[in-house]
Amino acid sequence: MNNIKIDFAPTKQHLKEIENWLIDEDLKTDEGFYCNWDTIVYHFENNELIIAILDNKVIGFIVYYFKEYSAYIDIAEIHPDYRKKGYGTFLVNKSLEYFISKDSMYVELHCSPDSSNTYWQSIGFTMFDMIGKTMAFKPLIKTLEIANEISDNRIELYCVRGYNPNRHTTNLIWNLEFKEGTKQLINPIIYPSMSFYVLRWIKDGKPIETDEVKYFQNRNIIVSSCVIIKELNENLINDYAY
Repeated sequence: MNNIKIDFAPTKQHLKEIENWLIDEDLKTDEGFYCNWDTIVYHFENNELIIAILDNKVIGFIVYYFKEYSAYIDIAEIHPDYRKKGYGTFLVNKSLEYFISKDSMYVELHCSPDSSNTYWQSIGFTMFDMIGKTMAFKPLIKTLEIANEISDNRIELYCVRGYNPNRHTTNLIWNLEFKEGTKQLINPIIYPSMSFYVLRWIKDGKPIETDEVKYFQNRNIIVSSCVIIKELNENLINDYAY
């Protein structure tokens, strides 16, 4: 990939090149992202367009924007003549490096069309459902890994509304690891979550807090499209629990 260049500040001429091949793709196949041209222009004007250049020709682009804790990829496409050659993955990886430099904790996107799911999974994205849409997610920092075996000190995530131990089994588990002498996790938990999903904190084998994500730890954890837990504090346990 030594002959490909990634440009984070494309010009209007680059934008025109993209428009030309999107129009051509739309006319030939009735596919592609020319239908989203206004969105592409909007993000270009907001410096939210990354392009791949090969032999002085624009062969791919990513439209993105930053949220408070994440980067969101809105559109990603490679010119039809240059697909399945590794250029798309190279462009994505360089974009992820850029997002990391801007302190994004994770990246997410809406998989459209659905046929793109396999590709995003192949480069390390996790698929999840968010209000009827298939989303893809990837942490950009080191996170606490989902556990295969449980310990007496753990966080459980129930991907449902309301917790009933007689009706639900745990969806996901993280065995807790704290920095010595602190309430901070060695690595944060970052995972896709709805605000009404339920978290349960088990300490020394006993449940000490169970609540919806949006209320857990008295709202001291971060809730966006992902739940982000950096620390756990018994002083922040809600009086109310399931």
